[in-house]
Amino acid sequence: MTDKKYYYTDVEFSMRGDNFAPYERQCPKCLELLLGSAYNVTMECNHCGFSGMRDEFVWPLGKEGWPIRVDNMQMNFKTYQKISRKTAIYPDQGNNIIYPTLGLAGEAGEVADIIKKSIRDNEGKIDTEIRAKLFLELGDVLWYLSAIATELDTSLEAIAISNCDKLADRRDRDKIGGSGDFR
Repeated sequence: MTDKKYYYTDVEFSMRGDNFAPYERQCPKCLELLLGSAYNVTMECNHCGFSGMRDEFVWPLGKEGWPIRVDNMQMNFKTYQKISRKTAIYPDQGNNIIYPTLGLAGEAGEVADIIKKSIRDNEGKIDTEIRAKLFLELGDVLWYLSAIATELDTSLEAIAISNCDKLADRRDRDKIGGSGDFR
């Protein structure tokens, strides 16, 4: 097995893959492999300088055979919906829109609560810790949104395209402001 190079802060490591199982991540910008830790909230790529939340750096080969990022390391809605469905465990799955809808409301409430507490405790500033919490909660929001779309037998991609078309039409007619779905 060939040596792999891993980067973590300013230290370069060279390890044989069969002797060490690092918490391996890949830079989403330059695809360089990095050595990470569960304790790191943020990471920085020493190769290209990209800096971001740990979860923005991806598992290079996927975990347990699930692709984490595809198409040049970019996730798409179709793949996400398929992968997230593998983790859907709730009563009467496939015929139960209520459960994921309540889950979406709960997770959206958690996002709002984090923002509320940042206003109360942090003068409304979104620091690294708050951003990390929001990042994780927004992933849960996306999971429930995906489950609702699946229950409705539609795709996140179709929803996104329809929404963009609707917004472009409103923009073209100068109707972005106001209220109501059919303005």
